[in-house]
Amino acid sequence: KMPSLESLDRVTYRLILLGFVPMVVGISLGIIRAGAQHFYSFEVFLGIATLLIYAAYIHARLLAGWQGRRVNTLLLVGFVFLIATYVGVGILRFGVHH
Repeated sequence: KMPSLESLDRVTYRLILLGFVPMVVGISLGIIRAGAQHFYSFEVFLGIATLLIYAAYIHARLLAGWQGRRVNTLLLVGFVFLIATYVGVGILRFGVHH
């Protein structure tokens, strides 16, 4: 039997909260490693955009009280940016992190 959508929504929110701080630390360290000369690179943009989208998701859930489709749309957009960051930087080697 599949869990209810409400329970999946709660579990997803808790997992995002759990992973947000390590993601902030990892992306911040990557930006520091890139250095000032590469601050405006594609990978830094994707990293910061991903952080902002997940921060907006947490804000929407915690402070605005959003639930359901609206907030999960933010989650999907964040996941697309996360995958784009992983593929662009980790696999295709765009940017300075080689």
